[in-house]
Amino acid sequence: MFFWLLLPGLQLEAGFSFIDTLSINEVKVISSRARFYREDLKNTEFDSTALSRNTFNDLGELLISGGTANVKTYGGDGSISTLSLRGSGSAHTQVLWNGFPLNSLTTGVADLSLLPVNFFNSVRITSGSSGALFGGGTFGGAVDLDKITDWDSRFNVSAGMELGSFGSFKPTLELGVGNGKVHYDMNVNYNSVANDFSYTDNEKPGRPVEISKHNKMESIGLIQHLQFLLPKNNMLQVGAWYYVKHKEIPLPEGSYGESRQSQTDSSLKVFIKWRKVFQKTSLEFKTAYLYDHLRFTDKKPDNEGNYSIDSRIASQQLYFDFNSRFFQFRNFTIDAGGNLSLLSANVTSYGGKVSEYRANLITGAQYRLKRLTLNASFRLHFNSYHKPPPLLSMGANYELMKGKWWMKGNISNKYRLPGFNDRYWQPGGNPDLLPEQGWSADIGTEFQLLSSLVKSGLLNLELNAFTGRINNWIQWTPGPGFWSPVNYKNVWNRGVELDADYQKNFGNFSMLIRLNYALTFSTVEKSEDTRLEGKQLKYTPANIISSALRLEYLSFYSGLGFRFVGNRFTTEDNDPFYSLDPYYFMDLTFGYKAEKLLPGSFIQLKVKNITNTQYQVIRSYPMPGRAWYLGIIIKINKKSKL
Repeated sequence: MFFWLLLPGLQLEAGFSFIDTLSINEVKVISSRARFYREDLKNTEFDSTALSRNTFNDLGELLISGGTANVKTYGGDGSISTLSLRGSGSAHTQVLWNGFPLNSLTTGVADLSLLPVNFFNSVRITSGSSGALFGGGTFGGAVDLDKITDWDSRFNVSAGMELGSFGSFKPTLELGVGNGKVHYDMNVNYNSVANDFSYTDNEKPGRPVEISKHNKMESIGLIQHLQFLLPKNNMLQVGAWYYVKHKEIPLPEGSYGESRQSQTDSSLKVFIKWRKVFQKTSLEFKTAYLYDHLRFTDKKPDNEGNYSIDSRIASQQLYFDFNSRFFQFRNFTIDAGGNLSLLSANVTSYGGKVSEYRANLITGAQYRLKRLTLNASFRLHFNSYHKPPPLLSMGANYELMKGKWWMKGNISNKYRLPGFNDRYWQPGGNPDLLPEQGWSADIGTEFQLLSSLVKSGLLNLELNAFTGRINNWIQWTPGPGFWSPVNYKNVWNRGVELDADYQKNFGNFSMLIRLNYALTFSTVEKSEDTRLEGKQLKYTPANIISSALRLEYLSFYSGLGFRFVGNRFTTEDNDPFYSLDPYYFMDLTFGYKAEKLLPGSFIQLKVKNITNTQYQVIRSYPMPGRAWYLGIIIKINKKSKL
């Protein structure tokens, strides 16, 4: 399949030298329904500079570097990494690729360590995203990942490598070729790291300094896109993604002996998308096949090749999605569509293969006046397990002062079906679980106080407040002989978020200052165990602060990033003895851009955790201390002549 996708690109490259001038037809860009109806919600999009300087990182590291997202990591490069937004759980945030969910079918959680940043050039977080638009599991929000085609690019190749502390070795290669009507791109990366960092073991007598052992990670990934602009405003796109990661699992703090556990994740993802644009209508059909496999092993002592545990989990997801958009009226737009997904998982602990279907009918409407945008969306969901209520979302964005001041707000109801593990795992699976249900509401305002990049600078402020409920929260609890999931509690999450950035140019010198703050309370309002009522959820910090300073002079640049995470409880009863102390760290970056010689090329030195802070994100799993990374990207990019 990958060779088949590669051949057209090779043929285009072979013919590249014969291209002189091209007449490029007008390209009409029609955004997806989820992007089109989100002006009433908070959106955070990473700019090209942030993506470029995180080329060698995974999605979890990118989110940590640029905002207040609560990313939970089990220590060391390549360890399992999950995302929680606005006080919700990790299964309450959808991660989407071209509109298709990447969350695990079995656990409901997306592992961010499996998502390399250089696979995408568009990363956007929609906080509190609408369930009617994004589907189930969006109590916290959604993350959109995409690769936007640059139709002006005729040929580009980019090769890079990063070397760093703890045996880090990360080469990468990117290739793109096109002629304005056909475009092919490919990214390949390899990642190897020993993760042999030192840490203080606070759970052993005397708090000795240890070296992390059995913590190596290796991964390799390939992603490809082939896109055609066909006559009469037709577009066809094909994408394929293959990724494999092998990670050794170290012992937690306080443990003695040696770990022999490891986990191998592999995935294949393929999609096809067709779009037709008429004068006042657009049609889109897309389909995807997603395959994921996980193997967890624990070797027996001194007996190579034999395992005390050899667990394999395989899942398959087949999606069909259709959407039509109508621009029949000047200020009014309406969408109508639906999707069907066929899901199956083959897990030894399920006692065999299980399958089910899910289907949705979706409609959305947008009404625009000069300064007011009104959005509404509606979803009916059908599945073979349970009938959830219809989902409705309503919101507005109003421009109080032209180009200066905006107000926005949204309210929507939401649900999440139990994961396959929750229902089918034996022993313990509970087929009688109810879906998690609830609602969310948020209101925000955005100011552009200064608007001249050269004279006064650009100053933007955004303030958002949110509240929501998650009822029938599913949780695994101990029982007679084994654990089992139950609809354990109702949760109320609320808070405020402040985002500010200031930019200014001083001739050849430019500066960017960014500040993000999130105050989040997520408390149990009702529980089978009444002692938990009023308690903050585990691993949900009340305070997160993130800031950055970015400086550039001619071709040189530097950056300083700061992140503070407040106290976190690790037990449901909020026992202070087991809580994790607040921590902060700073990252420092220096680089040189070869814009005049090879635009897009750079050499960069990054020092992570320059204060050598000893901290934990997950209890008993230490994070690395100070680390050095030297990276270089060499890029050649030929554009069309207009």
